[in-house]
Amino acid sequence: MWIVRILSLGATMLLILNLAGTSAAGQAPAPGQRVLVLYSDERLLPANIIVDEAIRATFAVGTNNRIEFYSEFLDVARFPGEEEQQRQRDFFRDKYRERPPDLVIAVSGGALVFLAKHRPDLFAGVPIVYCPVAGDPHPDHLSDARIAEVPVPDSITPTLEMMLRLHPNTHQVVVVSGNGPRDRQMADTFRQEMTGFGNRVAFTWLTNLSMEELRGELSGLPDHTVVLYLTMFQDAAGKNFTPRQALDTFAPASRAPIYSCFDTYLGHGIVGGSMVTFEQIGRKAAQLGVRILAGEDAQAAVRSESYQPAPMVDWRQLPRWGINENRLPPGTIVEFRQPSLWESYHWYIVAVGAAVTAQSALIIALLSQRARRRRAEIVVQQQQMDLAHASRLTMVGELTASITHEINQPLGAILSNAETAEILLQSKQPHLEEVQQILADIRKDDLRASHVIRRMRELLRKRELELKLIDLNEVTSDVLRLVAGETHRRGVEIGKQLADTLPVVPGDVIHLQQVLLNLILNGMEAMSESSESNRRLTMRTAYDGKGNVEVAVEDSGPGIPSERLPLLFDSFFTTKSHGMGLGLSIVRSIVEAHGGRIWAENNSSGGACFRFTLPVNGKE
Repeated sequence: MWIVRILSLGATMLLILNLAGTSAAGQAPAPGQRVLVLYSDERLLPANIIVDEAIRATFAVGTNNRIEFYSEFLDVARFPGEEEQQRQRDFFRDKYRERPPDLVIAVSGGALVFLAKHRPDLFAGVPIVYCPVAGDPHPDHLSDARIAEVPVPDSITPTLEMMLRLHPNTHQVVVVSGNGPRDRQMADTFRQEMTGFGNRVAFTWLTNLSMEELRGELSGLPDHTVVLYLTMFQDAAGKNFTPRQALDTFAPASRAPIYSCFDTYLGHGIVGGSMVTFEQIGRKAAQLGVRILAGEDAQAAVRSESYQPAPMVDWRQLPRWGINENRLPPGTIVEFRQPSLWESYHWYIVAVGAAVTAQSALIIALLSQRARRRRAEIVVQQQQMDLAHASRLTMVGELTASITHEINQPLGAILSNAETAEILLQSKQPHLEEVQQILADIRKDDLRASHVIRRMRELLRKRELELKLIDLNEVTSDVLRLVAGETHRRGVEIGKQLADTLPVVPGDVIHLQQVLLNLILNGMEAMSESSESNRRLTMRTAYDGKGNVEVAVEDSGPGIPSERLPLLFDSFFTTKSHGMGLGLSIVRSIVEAHGGRIWAENNSSGGACFRFTLPVNGKE
């Protein structure tokens, strides 16, 4: 919303706001800078995902400048060759001609080689941060002062030493690598380093194999053998993988423990290795980038950085291969550790004795609390019943004139008929047929008065909810007859739109009469300020086709302010100067006790409408 308002202001106001914002912040907004991260491999390689997240997170906290990131993926493992590099060079040249980067981060050797070769055509003079990965060949391009290399150790020796420490009886190390160009490049880099271990252990290379052949070889390895896994982007059959996917495929078949120097393999079948995590590589690269973009000399920034690999293991692999945890090198990071029973539950074990006593006390307390809560519920129910009864008494008080009128009519008729009968009986020739007709009229009027008094007694009687199958049309008609005198006194016209056929519902007649009386009296009260020609109250009943009967009481008054609609049924909320705010709250309680719901709304033509529904099958 504030953006729309700002856009609607004139240029002068925008200038004032910008100046005020600069003054409040104490400095001008930081300028934007572009950072291109160029990856040697595909986008979904787990290592690339980790490095990318670390780079972005570190820039976010390391600089106040607005950084605009771009990511590109050469995928040299699947798309090698000079022709492919030429296409990528042309693509990048067109793409970044109008928005050249201020810094390029090259992840792994393939990206650095590509940049060094095509940098004059693409990003001449742009500083580069190089993130090497273990096994990358040492490039010749690092003599360029504007190329800063993240100082990541790339030796396989610490991992080999760790393998022989944990498996001192090892006779053979089987090296697993793929058959793709990227795999062969890494294998050649490490092969020379492994010659230093030739007098301690024999090396066997499993490189030119399909995945099926590799699984077969690993499943038949002899005892006292350890596996060192490098990468497998492609097998001898030409099938492509990510190195972690390949590990997931062949690791379950291996009879020997597997080690590596890449942390993305942890949790996928290797025991461990001496590793520089990809998260740390990305973080170091970003830290160098921040310093270079701030104007610091690239080589000076590199000289102040250092990092050492750390031994890491998957705790779950130790018992699988019978490795004693005490043999782990000092400072080993143990991942996926599952705590022992004692480590997980020792507090429970120590506390078990006290828990028995505490539990007994708790049970007693809960039973006592349950009894108190039950007593409180009974009190609340009694209070609700008392309030409902008091509300009925109040409504009957409001209907006194109407009730008096209903009783006076039959009483007056009885008196008149009795006087007539006396006159007829005193005549010399009494007409007994007329006297008999008068007596019938007296009896009818007496029953009518008795019926009114009985209805009043039932309405006034204090009683609990008694559900019976009832017809809401009959209940509505009875209530309208009860208030007929009051509606006439107030000049209110009653309209009835009752459904021809209506399913019976489980309900308490007296309580539902109370609901209707309250809604009708409220409606008449709402129309008290309206002209007599505009005082109309409409009663409607209907079946909604979804298992509910709906009753509506609609008036032609001024309606209800929208802000008060949600509060109408709250206790002690009232719009009347002399009201207590309990009537509609009691009405809601009665309706909900029947499993129904009640709400209020304003009519489009004016006035308010109160509706409630009751389920045909009782409470849900």
